[in-house]
Amino acid sequence: MDDEIMDDEIILNCIVKESPGTIFQVSINKKKSIYKLKKEIKKELSDAFQNIDPIGIKLWSVQLRQNDSRLTQLRNYSASEVDNLGKEAQYSTFEVGEYFNTNVRDNIHVIVQGRRISLQQLMNSE
Repeated sequence: MDDEIMDDEIILNCIVKESPGTIFQVSINKKKSIYKLKKEIKKELSDAFQNIDPIGIKLWSVQLRQNDSRLTQLRNYSASEVDNLGKEAQYSTFEVGEYFNTNVRDNIHVIVQGRRISLQQLMNSE
């Protein structure tokens, strides 16, 4: 049983879109929801994301080497340009394992963008 739990744990290398020079890691069960991953990221970035609700965190699944030259320009990229680097994890109820893989352990797996979102914006997006 413990081996099964360990097999489901993945460590994701993450960067924040606006600050691509710093890599942080999040360990999570692959069967947890994307929303739970957002909550873990918020915990990890508690100072920077203190005024950001997990629902306002945007994630992209990528496979980029840490020395990929595009990372230095990431903060200047629009959301559509980031979409060209990977796939947005837009469905909060989907499992982490459906979006993210860690086949190359040292790659960047997640690009994170935190944004404040109002109730009105949330209602308009439905």
